[in-house]
Formats: sequence, structure tokens, C-alpha cells
Amino acid sequence: MREACRMLAYSISYYETAALIFDPLDDIRMNQAAFHLAMCGEFALKAYLLFHDINPLTTHNHRVLIRLCGEHGLPVSKELRMYQDDLYEFEAATRYDSSYWVDEKDYMAVQNVLKKFLDILKRDYVPEAAKRIREKNGTIALDISDLEVIRKHYG
Repeated sequence: MREACRMLAYSISYYETAALIFDPLDDIRMNQAAFHLAMCGEFALKAYLLFHDINPLTTHNHRVLIRLCGEHGLPVSKELRMYQDDLYEFEAATRYDSSYWVDEKDYMAVQNVLKKFLDILKRDYVPEAAKRIREKNGTIALDISDLEVIRKHYG
């Protein structure tokens, strides 16, 4: 549970950073934002697997992570599967290819798909994880959100 929560906290942080960096008029910032989206996707998939006690290995390949979900009977939306290649390309190309150009339409589609996936993870896994953390550490204020509990403990 601990590692799954840590991966989810990283994923959310990458998603938020991508939103801050995003600038369709600046190619460098678009590449940086796309890279952060790709990292968000990688960590979200790893969190999903870890929440089900499945070791996601050390791969950075979104296709491999999605295939691993399928091999273990974990549903992955058709939409996310549709953009797995874009996510992997964002991660690889924006890291090493300074001439790579991120299309705003593709970026927005990937961002939308990841938001939906993160929303599912937040809905289905965060409440139980936060409950366990609160039970284990009685000093956590009850007025902070479940997500903040996870971020403070594992982020």
C-alpha cells in the first residue's frame, strides 16, 4: 500500500506540474509538459498495479504496464489504451529529441484521458488508503482531505 500511495502521489504531482508548464505557444514548455504527462501516466499505472499487489517491474514503457494490467485482469479504459503510444512517445521523444514537436490537440487528448484515470484511482483507492493511514497515525487532523493525507505521508 505504501509504494502504491507513493506512486499515486508522484503521478498527481506530475499531472499538476504539466498543467503549470503547459504553453501551446512555446515548444520547449510543450515538450516539458508532455514529458510530465507521460510520467504521470507511468506512475498512475504503476500505482494501479501496486494497489493490486502486482509488481510493475522497473519499466518506463506504458504499453508494457497496460499489458501487465490486462494479464492480471485489471480493466484499463479503451481510451487510455488508445493513447499508450502517445504517452510512451511523449516520455521518450521529449526527453532526448530537442526537435520533437508536441501537437496541442494530442496533448489535450492525453491530458483528458489521464485526468479520467486519476479520478478513478482517487475514487477507488485513496479513501481506503487514507483511512489506514489515519488509523495507524492518530495525530492526523480530520479536516484535511484523504488525498492530502496520502500526499503528506507518501508524496
